[in-house]
Amino acid sequence: MGKLVEGKWHQFEFRLAVPSDYQDILDHLRENFYREAPVAQVVGYSKENSVGFDQKIVSYLTQNLSFLAIDSETNNVSAEFE
Repeated sequence: MGKLVEGKWHQFEFRLAVPSDYQDILDHLRENFYREAPVAQVVGYSKENSVGFDQKIVSYLTQNLSFLAIDSETNNVSAEFE
C-alpha cells in the first residue's frame, strides 16, 4: 500500500510516517489542527490537556497506517493522513 502513496508531487514528498517523524507530526497537529477541529472544540482542547490528544495520535501512528507530506522547500510536515 505504501508504495502506491509514497513519492513526490510538486514540492511535496509523501511517505509512511516513522517514529522519528512523530514529534514533527504532533507539532504540526498542535499548530494547525487541534485548536480548530470540531472534535477538539467539543471536548475542550487546551494546552493543558494536549497530552491526551498527543497520546491518542501516537497510538494511531504506531499502527503504521499514517502517511505524511513534507514540503521539500521548507522540510516541514505539511499534512498527516491515514
